[in-house]
Amino acid sequence: MKKGQVTIFVILSVLIIASAAIYLVYTRLPAGKTASREVSALLPEFAESGNMIEDCLGNVLKAGVEELGLQGGYMDNSGLKKYDYAGLDVTYLYYDEKSYLPTTDEMAASLEDYMEANAPQCQSVVKNVDFTAGNIKDVNVYIRETSVDAEIEWPITFRKGELTSRVDLFRASKLFRLGAIMNELTGFMTVQVENPDEVCLSCLIDAGERNSFVIDIDNMITTYVFDIKDASASGETFDFVFAHGY
Repeated sequence: MKKGQVTIFVILSVLIIASAAIYLVYTRLPAGKTASREVSALLPEFAESGNMIEDCLGNVLKAGVEELGLQGGYMDNSGLKKYDYAGLDVTYLYYDEKSYLPTTDEMAASLEDYMEANAPQCQSVVKNVDFTAGNIKDVNVYIRETSVDAEIEWPITFRKGELTSRVDLFRASKLFRLGAIMNELTGFMTVQVENPDEVCLSCLIDAGERNSFVIDIDNMITTYVFDIKDASASGETFDFVFAHGY
């Protein structure tokens, strides 16, 4: 075999391998999806602007989770029974021998709506750079044991002179242990529904000790008000507050 033929075969082999790699990358993506460009992929000239938007989205997520926590896991508790606790409308998660504890999926869906409604305000943090923001395509929120995480599919193209760079996916995360709190409350409510004549205060106290939560309990004669406090690794405190009839 001549040297020229060997060179051609080598080039063809490289092309075949490269094509196969590209095929594998794209065929492993979900149907209708393409690889999203994240903030880390922006040109250096636009990295600060992208990070500013992502930081702002983190603040939006924080505000949403905090509001959710103060209302017993509900963004909108207008249709639920509430207890006036020092001016705070605390949601009853148990009364008349029935649990009203929301699921983590329901809470995640509420936070997704909140993020989609409030994310556009983060455009205002960008200064001295031209950009075009498209519509928010999708928001996914994940309530995990040790954090609440969000992915926001939002195409934004930055421009400066002849340079352009685009981002399609932003991420936000808060180290609030909402998932751990919900796991403990699910067990607590199961015991309560099975034994409606007594409130298992020791169940919550034990849960606090297991997870290093601080749990404040106020007894208002026919209602307990519980405040589960979680101090995150970042030093921020998250409160999950709810009322409990008995």
